[in-house]
Order: sequence, then C-alpha cells, then structure tokens
Amino acid sequence: MDEPPTPADPLFLLLYPACAVGFALLIKRREPRRNWAAMVDAGTFTTGLGLLAWVYVIGPAVLSDETRLLGSVVQIAYPIGDLLLLAMLTRLVRSGGARGSAFWWDHRVGQRVLCRRRDLGGAGQPRDRHQRCADRETGAST
Repeated sequence: MDEPPTPADPLFLLLYPACAVGFALLIKRREPRRNWAAMVDAGTFTTGLGLLAWVYVIGPAVLSDETRLLGSVVQIAYPIGDLLLLAMLTRLVRSGGARGSAFWWDHRVGQRVLCRRRDLGGAGQPRDRHQRCADRETGAST
C-alpha cells in the first residue's frame, strides 16, 4: 500500500466540495427559504456520525505515529468530507420543498406494484375488487 498522500488524493478530495456545491444548489432550488427543522435533523444525524467517525477513524489517524503529517491530514480529510456530504444529503432529504413529477410517478407505480402483489391471495387467486378498495381505505392487510 502506498504511503498517503498519493497523486490521486487531491483529485478525490476536490470531489467533496464539488458535490457539496451540487447538493447546496439542489437544496436551494427545492426550498428557497430556510427550514430550521431540517437543519436541526441534519445536524443531529451528522453529529452522531461525526462522533463515531472521530472515535473509530479520525482519532486513530491523528494519534498514529506511522504516517507523516501530510498523510494524516489526507486520512482525516476523507471522513470529514463524507460527513459533510451526509449532512447535506440529510438536509436535502428532510426538506419539505415541492416534489417533481418523477417522484410522484414513481410513488404511484410503486404503490400499484405493491397493491397488485398484495391483491393476489395466498393461492394466487385475485381478490374481489371492492374488498381491495376497502382494504386500501382502512389500511387492512391480508
């Protein structure tokens, strides 16, 4: 294994800010105003993962005497970049902005597929159409 940093590391590390800018643009386009609840959720999630990353990945890299300073910085930069992207992805997922037509179309197709699968009884016999509608309204399962 090569001693970090390798010539590819700067290129890989440049992907983190590029992806972060992309996520920021998606968040801003989806919800132009601030959503404090989504930011708190993303912060809570990222803080928990950051603690785990510090204990199991970043801390041992900092305390390691086997690598040079530049190698340690590169080893620390990767998990920090991952945490940044996870925070932004969590913020994007928790935002309440308008969902595009592709989201709703996929949602309806998935609902239909699951409904059709459920509508086939245990012996492969289709159930009564009115019973299926009643089950869907009440949330009853077969």
